[in-house]
Amino acid sequence: IDLNMNFRSKANIINAVNTVFSRTMEDYDDNAALYRGDTYEGEYQPETELYLIQGKTNDTESLPRDLANMKDDELEGYAVADIINKYVGTVFHDSYANCDRKLTYRDIVILRRSVKGVSDSWQQIFSSQGIPLYSSDSNGYFDAVEVMVFLDFLNLIDNSRRDVPLLSTMRSVIGGFSIDEMIKIRLHTKKGAFYSALDQYCEDGGDEALRKKCEAFEQKMDGYREMARVLPLSDLIWHLMEDTGYLTYTGGLVAGIQRQANLRALIDKAVAYQKSGGGNIYGFLRYMDALKAKEVDVSQATVLGEQDDVVRMMTIHKSKGLEYPMVVVSGLGKGNSGGRGRAKRGIYLHKDIGIGMARVEYDQLWYRKSVVQALIDSKEQQEEKEEDVRVLYVAMTRARDRLVLTGTVNDIEKAEDKYDAVDYMPECKNFLDMIGPACSDAGIKTQHFTKENIMEKDVSVKKTASGIDEMMAGATENAYSDMIDSRLSYEYENEKACRVKSKYSVTELNRNAEGRAVEEKPALNIPAFAAEDGYEDAAARGTVMHTVMEQLDLGEAYDNIRGGNGSDYLDGFVSGLTDKGVISKEQAHLVSKKRITEFFDTDLGRRAAEASKAKRLRKEAPFNVLSQVDGVEVMVQGVIDCYFEEDDGLVLFDYKTNYIDKRDPGRSIEKVRDIYRGQLLLYKDALEQITGKNVKEVYLYLFSAGEPVKI
Repeated sequence: IDLNMNFRSKANIINAVNTVFSRTMEDYDDNAALYRGDTYEGEYQPETELYLIQGKTNDTESLPRDLANMKDDELEGYAVADIINKYVGTVFHDSYANCDRKLTYRDIVILRRSVKGVSDSWQQIFSSQGIPLYSSDSNGYFDAVEVMVFLDFLNLIDNSRRDVPLLSTMRSVIGGFSIDEMIKIRLHTKKGAFYSALDQYCEDGGDEALRKKCEAFEQKMDGYREMARVLPLSDLIWHLMEDTGYLTYTGGLVAGIQRQANLRALIDKAVAYQKSGGGNIYGFLRYMDALKAKEVDVSQATVLGEQDDVVRMMTIHKSKGLEYPMVVVSGLGKGNSGGRGRAKRGIYLHKDIGIGMARVEYDQLWYRKSVVQALIDSKEQQEEKEEDVRVLYVAMTRARDRLVLTGTVNDIEKAEDKYDAVDYMPECKNFLDMIGPACSDAGIKTQHFTKENIMEKDVSVKKTASGIDEMMAGATENAYSDMIDSRLSYEYENEKACRVKSKYSVTELNRNAEGRAVEEKPALNIPAFAAEDGYEDAAARGTVMHTVMEQLDLGEAYDNIRGGNGSDYLDGFVSGLTDKGVISKEQAHLVSKKRITEFFDTDLGRRAAEASKAKRLRKEAPFNVLSQVDGVEVMVQGVIDCYFEEDDGLVLFDYKTNYIDKRDPGRSIEKVRDIYRGQLLLYKDALEQITGKNVKEVYLYLFSAGEPVKI
């Protein structure tokens, strides 16, 4: 039985669906095609529209910086908002009610393959355009501020010695502490955990009012912990929300009804946890952490009714069985899942084909995809293509009166030329490739949207610009002129902090040291004729030499080499590393015994060996220290290869395997020293900060040259 009579959609939508899917869906013949069941023949027969949205643009100078750097998803959000504002209030014929009426927000739905990652930004965009939007995002519960704060509160009751929950609770309305008060507590006891500082302030804090506030806070927390021992979990959470006033407080915030619903949902989750056999706060918090860590979809509580006048945004899968007077299908320019294949390893499974396993040759250390695996891979790609087509079919057939399609492209003109040249694209990278070639035959009207359209149509930009112009007119008479002038001319005093990261590696900072460009690459490959055993990659050789020197007991190695047993000792040592899996057999061939022996022939090698015997040498020492970048304090992270202590100070050195050619200025010892000088000086400063001792000497040991270079 072919259920192909469509009583939902108007004629233009049915024509568009039939044209598109007769070219993309297999066996879409006359029996599968849709036939019109709605007999309306009036004047309201809106065209199906396809909006091609210009993503990338080379003309960035004429646009504001924020607009020029706007992401494709945000740009498409503005386009969809503009489309909705264009059609809300227009008249359409409601065939179900058999009357003409105006389109409202609740008549509109936005469908996407996925709403994850765009719902929050679209909420802000639509709000700026005066459009109420509700997104049925399948996650976001744990990202709700009210939920995070209350879970921190429960964590504090469970364990009073955790600083992050303590700080979160104190700063929230539950604790009621201001930033200045928390700073006073920390300054009173600068070292140790914050909970210790709070205890100390309760004993001898200088501000009497703050001390009493801290005492009252701790007493209240102790009381809640006593309750947690006797009250059922759900009753405890409800009592905490009421006693602290947190539930009432969140109701007074923006989107208060939603926030309160999220908190009540937390009680429901506690009840469900109790029914599963759990009963205490600790177990419940671990359960919630597991849900978050495993990325289990936990949606925010639903507070929306059928009659609420809002635009809805949902996934295409959730829209199955639903219908709306106006449907906007967006995100059509994003890549589909089908047709690209997936990188998989191990056993392949398919419900029809069966099990596919790779061909493995253990003796020769290789494996490759078998014929059955290739067949499964091909079959899955075909199934994913077919699923993509079905998903688009569901989206387009949700519309009753108006269907709008939107997608972002890199170049509108090129996209149109591509679609005009063919009737069907066998390799469809996205939904636009399915729709584009059929537009002319399907009666789909193509529209354009660019970043310039936002400048012309953004209501909030217009209001802001016109408002400023009006307020600045007659500035001498306007009471707000000084305020406006000060705000528009304000310069952030820590502007440099906006251009640096909070943490850097030593390598990153070294790239900028002494005026060198970030792009400069200090590593130089060893030419084939200079390699000891033929051409080898310099990075691989450097890595394995560092590993061997890190594992090597310098004192024991020095004694064996000086005693004439160096070659056998090093052979046995490298073989031992291979047996333990520290290095592979291939890496073992890159170890140069000659270069290691030469290290112990130097004065630096002898001194390091003596320090090793005296237990005054340390290797691979990690560090985190504060440093300055463009006048801004940042954290610097690195690892010091080796340092040792002598009676009058510390000696620091770093191993390098760069190829040295004294005839080539670009590969000379001086050039390599200049490249790494900044890095070694950063190590020196860090070591002095950490140990509080003077670093008297800093060396760069070059294996290729067989000599240490003093920095």
